[in-house]
Amino acid sequence: PVEFSVERMTRGVLHSAEAADVVAFWRRTDELQRQTTALEQLMPKLEERLGQLREALGRSRAEPDGLDAELRGIETRFADLRARLEGTPDVFIVGKLEAPTPSSRLDVARIGTMFSTYGPTPTHRRAMDLAEQDFAAVKAGFVELTEQRLPAFEQRLKAAGAPWVPGMSIE
Repeated sequence: PVEFSVERMTRGVLHSAEAADVVAFWRRTDELQRQTTALEQLMPKLEERLGQLREALGRSRAEPDGLDAELRGIETRFADLRARLEGTPDVFIVGKLEAPTPSSRLDVARIGTMFSTYGPTPTHRRAMDLAEQDFAAVKAGFVELTEQRLPAFEQRLKAAGAPWVPGMSIE
């Protein structure tokens, strides 16, 4: 092995960020990309699970009461969180404006710095800050939904005599 150092061949007119700062920003964007991808991969599975719970509710001995409304509330919350994470299909309608999603804000930060060692601009940094804040709120909503509301609903559904569905406790 031979040690060597790399130096810039040319200097730009504008002052650029230190290489360590650029790499740290790239790592920050990569981590948020990993987390958003993981949550996006959860969407179809959670949607399927809600469908299974809807079917189990229909097969239960439960009287039409709060379980139907509770499941509708869970489905509505899921749809809201999904739209906040991914946007809605309506975004492709000409002239339809939509609030930025964590992913769209992350794209501003990632694409703007992807092929540059100049470093993130204040706009890139602000987009990244907002992406992280927005994602944290959406992630907290999904944690609450999947770790609290769904298990509690499943227990009430089970008590109402609904059939077992994949993912439900076997106790």
